[in-house]
Amino acid sequence: MVFGITAAECAIALAYIMFNKKDPIEAGIWLLKSYHKEYPLERREVELMPNLVIARLCQSVLSSAYSSAQDPDNAYISVSEKDAWVLLEYLLSRPMHHTRARFLLACGFQPDEDPQASELLAHRHDNIS
Repeated sequence: MVFGITAAECAIALAYIMFNKKDPIEAGIWLLKSYHKEYPLERREVELMPNLVIARLCQSVLSSAYSSAQDPDNAYISVSEKDAWVLLEYLLSRPMHHTRARFLLACGFQPDEDPQASELLAHRHDNIS
């Protein structure tokens, strides 16, 4: 038997299911909803899920780079490196709050309001009044 962090297992699965998808977030939502149905995650775990996926992708590309340097003739070592970089760049180019909100909604949690959006709306209100 293995004892591990439930959210980390889900994040690893998400990282790989999101590879090469037209809408990686939607693919992730499909898996996350299914996972959450069988192994319920806490709200905080779902909130952290985008960060955990990014952490997994970082670990993957770093491991690939290290292993490639150790054994440059082994093509298998870097089989998923390109896909990991593409997904990592995609996720980092998006507002984290949007991904987090979509993941929360998929698991039945109400997302918090984006703090930056609240500040922007308050600023606009002050300038309009």
